[in-house]
Amino acid sequence: MKLFLFSHPLLKEKELDILSNLEDNVLDAFHLRKPGWTAIELEKFLGKLPRWIREKTVLHQSFHLSSEIPVKGIHLTEKNRAKFLNNQLDISDQMQLVSSSYHSLLHLLGDKLTLEYAFLSPIFDSISKANYGSAFDFSHLKGVIPKVKKNVVALGGIDTTNIRICQDIGFYGVGALGSVWLSPNPLAAIHALKSQTDQYQPC
Repeated sequence: MKLFLFSHPLLKEKELDILSNLEDNVLDAFHLRKPGWTAIELEKFLGKLPRWIREKTVLHQSFHLSSEIPVKGIHLTEKNRAKFLNNQLDISDQMQLVSSSYHSLLHLLGDKLTLEYAFLSPIFDSISKANYGSAFDFSHLKGVIPKVKKNVVALGGIDTTNIRICQDIGFYGVGALGSVWLSPNPLAAIHALKSQTDQYQPC
């Protein structure tokens, strides 16, 4: 399975140190989401990342940076996706649209965007967000996910104990946040997730 890592919403130097100690084959993509950060702050952060991580980085904001810095592309939140579909979001042809977020199967199934992959959440109870519980019936997901014409990535509450469930449902990969950045040893947590995802082929 594929492994996608979301940035910590606040960390900077500690996060950079951890990412700099990863080997270049550990992550399939790094999603850079820093609410409240300016474009200048994001640009400086990107400049400090190892080149291999920067080239796998997907921006959740300040999309214009993707035309200036060699990153993987951009991610549309549910809100930005609505703006994009209504031609209210300024995205140039040079920007590579990589992924988007979905919180219902209805929206996921009905969307016509061409994406490399799509996140569906929350699959399990969130680790990083209080009172953000699982929103799906696993038996129903198992019947639907393999039929979706997109690579669907499980997000929300992902840790080493439930990756096998994600594989059984038919997910293409998993996205991690809380299980890494709330761990006393984030680097070890990333490697533990990688060890699990490597056991399964993407669905």
